[in-house]
Amino acid sequence: MKEQHFSFRPYHSILLFFIFAGVMYTLYWYLVPNLNYEIPEMVFVVLFLGGIGWYCYDAFFKSNSVCYLDIYPECFLTQNLQRQATYYYYRDIADIELLTYTSQQITAYRLTLLMKSGEKIPLKLELFSGKAIQSLAILVTERI
Repeated sequence: MKEQHFSFRPYHSILLFFIFAGVMYTLYWYLVPNLNYEIPEMVFVVLFLGGIGWYCYDAFFKSNSVCYLDIYPECFLTQNLQRQATYYYYRDIADIELLTYTSQQITAYRLTLLMKSGEKIPLKLELFSGKAIQSLAILVTERI
């Protein structure tokens, strides 16, 4: 089974583009001296463009393949060849294992979900701190 790697994904750049475009659009209209735009209208423009960006993110990406451990703690996602966008809920988890691998370059944390079906699902978490991983393990353990 292929391990889940958390990294910067392409849809982050799309979301950031909409946010950046909203900020630049707001600054342009606010800084042009001949226009009589006020701050509340600029805030509306930023929220509008940010909303478009969030809608695209939510509609096209989150519903298909995204389930962040920190944003959506009620479910876990493993992406592999056999199970694209498969969600595992707390009720399906029997237990967890938390292992730490330390080398000179990096400390890798392996959180293995032991499912009630007997399946073991490893999640390799490189970008989270040790404290965050331990907190996550405690959270999952308390919810089981």
